[in-house]
Amino acid sequence: MHTLAVPLPIIGLVGAFLTDLMFILTGQTYWASASHWLLGMGIGTGIAAAVFGVLDFATLDSVRTRVGWIHALGNVAVLILSIINLGVRLGISVPTVTMGQFALSGIVMLLLAVSGWMGVEMAFRRQMRVMQGLGLIPPDYLSR
Repeated sequence: MHTLAVPLPIIGLVGAFLTDLMFILTGQTYWASASHWLLGMGIGTGIAAAVFGVLDFATLDSVRTRVGWIHALGNVAVLILSIINLGVRLGISVPTVTMGQFALSGIVMLLLAVSGWMGVEMAFRRQMRVMQGLGLIPPDYLSR
């Protein structure tokens, strides 16, 4: 389920970065407003995806490898920074994006790239969940 849930927060947070960029380039307030909504979507769906990720992390010893830890901690950082980013925007009466908020969105993009790569490594290259459930992976392969 975790693999199925992650596209929505990625879409929301990447969309927020892109609409932040559009606001910086054009100054049109509807881009800033769209960023607020996309951040909210990314955070809400990210929390839902995290529930499934925590369940996998807690129940599968094979996920608690170096790759799994990088993925998990990276995504925790993504959610915390996104919550901070949205929090500072909510107190503003006219939608706007400051350079600091844009920088936070950029940092989130970098963290998503790293944690996403680790997630792809686990889910598709090592096929942990699918292959492990079928008993087709040797135990030493997952600890690499």
